[in-house]
Amino acid sequence: MLDLKRMGYLKYLLQSKIRCFLEQKPKLNYLQRVIRHINDDAFVNKVLLLGNDPNAFYMKSYGERNPERNILFIEINAMMGYAYRYILYALWEAERFGFTPVIRFNEECAYLEDHPVNGTRNPFEYYFQQPADISLDAVYESKRVFSFEIAHLYRIEKELGNLNPETPVGYVVTETYLSDLAQVARKYIRLNQVTEKIFAESKEKLFPKNIRSKRILGIHVRGTDFALNWQNHPNMVMPEEFFSVIDHLLEGDAAFDYIFLATDDSSRLNVFKERYGKRLFYYEGVHRGDGAQNIALSVLDRENTHYLDGLEALRDVYTLAECNGLIAGLSQISIAARIVRLAENGPFEYMKILDKGIYQG
Repeated sequence: MLDLKRMGYLKYLLQSKIRCFLEQKPKLNYLQRVIRHINDDAFVNKVLLLGNDPNAFYMKSYGERNPERNILFIEINAMMGYAYRYILYALWEAERFGFTPVIRFNEECAYLEDHPVNGTRNPFEYYFQQPADISLDAVYESKRVFSFEIAHLYRIEKELGNLNPETPVGYVVTETYLSDLAQVARKYIRLNQVTEKIFAESKEKLFPKNIRSKRILGIHVRGTDFALNWQNHPNMVMPEEFFSVIDHLLEGDAAFDYIFLATDDSSRLNVFKERYGKRLFYYEGVHRGDGAQNIALSVLDRENTHYLDGLEALRDVYTLAECNGLIAGLSQISIAARIVRLAENGPFEYMKILDKGIYQG
């Protein structure tokens, strides 16, 4: 009897020592738990869902500030058109659940410079104001911080009623979907003062005074790496396919007077210049590609070139949104422009999306 008690006590001591040891070695502790539960399907599924559960929010506590606020920390690494909608998805989620949103473009963002721009090291704040009254610095001192995860996009895509839940923030959109996101944009998206000033001055320089009251047709042409036929990306629309629609709209009593062209491809720009001459307006001094490489993968020799890449893309979005009409292929920039237009000015007078489908080769 004593031997059994002694063995039980020794077992208890051994287990206590092992437990203390494993508490000091979290990775080893994790491995032993996984091994012990290798045949437990419920445990395996829970582990696999970590960071991938569209219905779960994980909370971190960085300090004691804002104990009554549930902060939704939104970290993004994406090109501007995609990032704009990613932000709106997260803000839509924050609105529904009563979170206070704070947004950061992370260290892998293509627009990040190695020094502050416009007084900040957060590329999101290069261009925008934070949507709420909590700063990025305050997040890292706050008590209740929840992370917005990529996995949430899949659920939100379905809840917004969009048509491509397997490819969130995809290219197939409905008018109801755009209208819902426009409401979010109207409430939360605010350009910062520097960006607003640059955009206003750019548009004044682009359109002479005698042009600003005329009817302008916005065109977005996506080129460069779209020629490579990326999986789950739109098939490229060729210039000639735009011309057949544009030419018709430049004639008659209700014709558009001028064209604004936004494109990432210098060869496409040259073709449009040859065809439309003085009726064509476009931003000069812009980073455009000449070939099948995305401009994000090339670097211009200019000061703050990464920041300017994002600024030029966003400027295209807002300039397209101010045009009277829009013709575009399937693209992130054109979808963002449609959302901004609905948020700020209502529907376009005329709109045509040249949809050649999504590449599934």
